Amino acid sequence: MSKQANSSRNAVDGRTIPVCRGVVVFKVNASPYYRVRVWLPAERKRITKSTKATTRIDAIKAADEFRAALAARGDLRALPKERTFEHFADKLIQRDKMRAERGELKSQRAWRDTQSILRNSKRGLLLTFGKMDITKITTRSFISHMDWLATNHRTLAPATRNRTAVVFQKVMRLALEEGAINV
Repeated sequence: MSKQANSSRNAVDGRTIPVCRGVVVFKVNASPYYRVRVWLPAERKRITKSTKATTRIDAIKAADEFRAALAARGDLRALPKERTFEHFADKLIQRDKMRAERGELKSQRAWRDTQSILRNSKRGLLLTFGKMDITKITTRSFISHMDWLATNHRTLAPATRNRTAVVFQKVMRLALEEGAINV
């Protein structure tokens, strides 16, 4: 039996060829063309595209051109921590904790509730939005998170869902107050 008969059509054929940091060229069994894979740090994901080149040297040139095009658009820049949802969530927790210590909140427990809604290991807002750019978060992404909560956590009380929405709104309002979001 041949080697290809045992492996997937989409398995890497041969080895990956690093072009530069975050950029790799490789072939798959299903295609005669090389592909390029680029890491996008701001989105924390990889994108893969065909180079339409059958030789390694042409593929490396095409990959470098693709990387240069992404860099010109600004897609290869790392997202600063100060622009993440997590940064503003941490600020909200600290602000609520200070307000509770000064007695400005109804309950001493209020900041802990905020913290648990943000950092819950199974359904917290930071799981979905933590590393996202605060300016890229849309109403649609929040609605899809709430739909995910309704689907995957059916036993969650409506009051908890409402508190999740309120905490999300407080984080976004804090980002707006600090000028991170333009209306």
